[in-house]
Amino acid sequence: MERKHKVELYIDRINKLRSLRPDISISSDFIVGGFPGETDSDFKETLDLIDTIGFDQSFSFIFSPRPNTPASEMEDTTDYKTKLQRLGSVAI
Repeated sequence: MERKHKVELYIDRINKLRSLRPDISISSDFIVGGFPGETDSDFKETLDLIDTIGFDQSFSFIFSPRPNTPASEMEDTTDYKTKLQRLGSVAI
């Protein structure tokens, strides 16, 4: 994905929120199975971020292309077994 922000900025913002509201609950959604072009290294970085943030809740799912989006035109290079393994490894 071509996000315009950096992980460090995201972590910093979460930490600031927690310093202001220690009781805040942080949740997120994760595409963890097969976003086109995702490498094993990319996936490990996602797992590391999940561990670093310590989310209270998340919804994780396998990528599915949506019509008329840039990702729908990209080649799917991740086999389904790997997608399922990645999905199963995300537990919050």
